[in-house]
Amino acid sequence: MSDPTDPNGVPKAASGRGGSTFVGELARVFREQVQRALGTALDGTTTSLAVVDHYLGLARDETRPEILGLVAAGAGAYFAELVASEIGAHVLDDRRDPRRIRVLLTHRCCHFSPVDLAYAAIVGEDLGPGDPRHPPGRTLDLAFHLREDAPDGEPSDAAWVEARLAELAPVPEDEFHSLTCRFETLELICELLAARDAARGRTPAALSVEDYAALLSGK
Repeated sequence: MSDPTDPNGVPKAASGRGGSTFVGELARVFREQVQRALGTALDGTTTSLAVVDHYLGLARDETRPEILGLVAAGAGAYFAELVASEIGAHVLDDRRDPRRIRVLLTHRCCHFSPVDLAYAAIVGEDLGPGDPRHPPGRTLDLAFHLREDAPDGEPSDAAWVEARLAELAPVPEDEFHSLTCRFETLELICELLAARDAARGRTPAALSVEDYAALLSGK
């Protein structure tokens, strides 16, 4: 799992249900942009992701990183708030860089970068660092990060879920990168982990930001 905190290990602005002012403002502006462009209001439900994906597809031919960055920031913030509302999550940010927004699920140990996922949803494919459309800075993080530690003799959550997902039929790349598919995959991961815990007779407790900080620091 990569570290969702700052370089000093201190969590940034945390929200139990996506209530960060920074994230909320980005999401608000994005909703207004979609309303103007498509005449459709985003209602924060999972069905609205189809509208979001359609809107992002309109920018598929955009090549300017600065424009892609603006669209991805808004879409990623909207996605973060939706996941927090529908699944339950803490949303972290540093109030400056949208790519630093991080979503940490509360009921399953899983975290991800919503804005980086939105970049991929716009272009419909992975973006390598050498691609002129790639944003400046670190390589896009398109993974759902799960626990990699495990009791002796058992596969970690990350390895176990990867094996279960590999058993499913593949989907086209542009569909795979859509935010609709990302949300469905995240829901499936939660269902798989819930079934695994049930089979073990375990009832996991809700995770706080501090729990994530301790886990990721190895404490």
